[in-house]
Amino acid sequence: MGETTGPIKDTARYRTANLHDVDALVQLINSAYRPTAAAAGWTHEAALVDGPRIVSSQLVDTLHAPNSVLLVADVDEQIAGCIEVRKDGNVAYIGTLAVSPSVQDRGLGKALLNEAEQFACRRWQIGKAVMVVLSARSELIDFYLRRGYTRTGERTSYPFDAGVGTPRDHTLTIETLTKDIARD
Repeated sequence: MGETTGPIKDTARYRTANLHDVDALVQLINSAYRPTAAAAGWTHEAALVDGPRIVSSQLVDTLHAPNSVLLVADVDEQIAGCIEVRKDGNVAYIGTLAVSPSVQDRGLGKALLNEAEQFACRRWQIGKAVMVVLSARSELIDFYLRRGYTRTGERTSYPFDAGVGTPRDHTLTIETLTKDIARD
């Protein structure tokens, strides 16, 4: 990806992930969520959770799941970001938002979130988005609040059995956020 520092959201090409993307996506997601100190972006959970955020088999399951789509942003013909959107009843569950640390803070995360919301509206005529975020990630929660999400007040225990890493503090919780995404 280019060495410039300006916005890249307008030059990104958005598409649906496929099985050929699995290795690159696993690397991207793990580097965005649990980077090494040298590769850390503006926000990550490496200080809170140990282990990989995702493994190949989990990503393949996501790609094969009914009513689930992983959207990818390509920049300079390389995968720079992704986000999952899944129909769950009458809501769109949004998760796995990941942007390569090398291009973070350039608008791609906002653009991917917008793409996921629009996708849910177009594909499934869904008017509400729901996501869960680690409660300790105040900077990330603030990011979503600035995008129109609201806190529901619902907190649950960290999903120890979900295969998404092991929290360093076993009292870590996740918090639910929601947003009305209905198009007028």
